[in-house]
Amino acid sequence: MEPASGWLGNLVFALAIFGFLFGGQFVHTSFARKAGHAYFPASFSFGWFGYIPVALFRLLCSRTLMPEPDFPVRVMNLESATASDNKSWLISYYLRSCMRSMNRQLGSRRNQFRIFVFSSEKRNRPSIYTVHMDDIFRASFLIAQFVASFTLGFMQDDWGVLTITLYGTLLSWWIGRLCQWNTEKSPSFQDSGHTYMLTSAKHPHEVMVIKSSKEEKSALSFDRLAQSYRPASSNVLSTHLFPYIISLFLLHMALTLETNQTVLCIVGILGMVDNFVSSWWTRDPEEWDMCVSLKQVFHGSNVTDALMLYETSHSHGMALKPELFPHKMEPTVAA
Repeated sequence: MEPASGWLGNLVFALAIFGFLFGGQFVHTSFARKAGHAYFPASFSFGWFGYIPVALFRLLCSRTLMPEPDFPVRVMNLESATASDNKSWLISYYLRSCMRSMNRQLGSRRNQFRIFVFSSEKRNRPSIYTVHMDDIFRASFLIAQFVASFTLGFMQDDWGVLTITLYGTLLSWWIGRLCQWNTEKSPSFQDSGHTYMLTSAKHPHEVMVIKSSKEEKSALSFDRLAQSYRPASSNVLSTHLFPYIISLFLLHMALTLETNQTVLCIVGILGMVDNFVSSWWTRDPEEWDMCVSLKQVFHGSNVTDALMLYETSHSHGMALKPELFPHKMEPTVAA
């Protein structure tokens, strides 16, 4: 079948091209954030034209689903004084969420160096039934998609767009339930009993430290999580390919739809907005799956002052020196 004709058909085709070029990363990030923890991790949108082929290629080549990190992060085990470059998107998301949350709660202080100390706690991970603000946002867009497609379908007795919306939503649920998502995320929940530091050049004035509970040893194994993702086995791979292959047929249906193309554009654009917001959205550390809470904040006019305060309280400050002073210098934070 050829793509739908007419100016609306051309608009659908143009939006599909736009989604292929720019929307795939937002869909991918939305799945990475919420797969396994939300019923519908990513709304159906024109961004699926970019996500599905890339995800299928990635699954066939590297047998993984998670995206690459957003920005470089250094992960340091303060017990062993070893550091490595992060290869996990989840860790970069944790650091980005932490900095946004701390700047929102405590304000941004460019003239100070700050060390945020979190403690991991032994508590149940949030249930899939736990509702957050971004879940409400997602639900409102899903409802809007179905209302638009059902209303015009009922008025014109044409259910093509509603069928596409329904299939897309069900595929979102199916892809989000794939066990490989949790396989690639799960190393963060190993009981290592260690303390870790996360730092990045993107946040030069701030450091995140996650300490274990000495009584419960509930710290996270960032050593493992920071390594390459664990690829899917051959058996798992064979089952994971089905929803992505079926998604290609769904995209073909959307591209060749002859009627109600205006509604299809509305549904697709609503989904793109939702996926964009979902990829940008971050949650406070207390709402993360890894169960941490803020305990202390050390701040000083320069790195040395903050480091000495941390060393006095937690005795791991000297282990931070190789990362914070890589050239044996003591940089200060410009006022």
